Amino acid sequence: MSDFSNTPPAIPYGFHISVDSTLGAIFIGLVLSSIFYGITVLQTILYVRRLYSRGS
Repeated sequence: MSDFSNTPPAIPYGFHISVDSTLGAIFIGLVLSSIFYGITVLQTILYVRRLYSRGS
């Protein structure tokens, strides 16, 4: 078997990302974008139903 003890780490030891301060902003952005996407899909469905109900 090969020995992996001499391989460098995938992430350097001094590199640290703090997501505590941005996690709330990401969540709020995800919720708002999901709401806007849902509104867009609903408008598209209503438009297509009204378009085809007229017989055009």
